[in-house]
Amino acid sequence: MAELHGVTVVLKDKDVLTLSGTQHAVERVITDIRRRKKEIIACLQAVEPLLKPCPLCHGRDFIHGIRGGYFCIVCQPGQHGELVKAEKR
Repeated sequence: MAELHGVTVVLKDKDVLTLSGTQHAVERVITDIRRRKKEIIACLQAVEPLLKPCPLCHGRDFIHGIRGGYFCIVCQPGQHGELVKAEKR
């Protein structure tokens, strides 16, 4: 919807979206985001990262860091974030 109306959506800081474009287009996109919020959140939560196993230890358990990036829990211990698994390749 944003692209269709020429609106750029950027995640500026944690939990802060910045929208740029014409005022009318931005208002339409905001209205659509509010109307479809539950659907958007469910879609984003279903996205799984496409990670390969660690090239050093071949482990599949990673931490998605609180500031981004993925860290092998064996080779890079002590990272904080969400636990994710790599694909079985």
